[in-house]
Amino acid sequence: VVIHKSLVFDEIVDNTSSTSVTIDWNDGNRQEITMGHDITFTFTDPSGPTNVTLLLFQDGTGSRTATWPASIHWAGGSAPTLTTTAGQLDIIGCIYRSSVYYCQSSLNFAP
Repeated sequence: VVIHKSLVFDEIVDNTSSTSVTIDWNDGNRQEITMGHDITFTFTDPSGPTNVTLLLFQDGTGSRTATWPASIHWAGGSAPTLTTTAGQLDIIGCIYRSSVYYCQSSLNFAP
């Protein structure tokens, strides 16, 4: 039996977005984006198995969407429909293991 220690980092805040965003999980396992655009995400894999969390805030306009990396396997088999209300928060939580992200969403939080 091999037991892997989870990585623990500080939260990284990326205050605004562009249309293409790379999340480097080696910089921190909790990261935050204010979605100022529709975003195509790319993930840089962490150095080992861990839990990662992405906080997605809609900007003051809202209606922003996300395109996800193919390495994500979603609970239920399909990506969630993000909350598009201005200012709302969606949380994406993932377990990273062997080059695959197993993710689920918690949607529509008022910050």
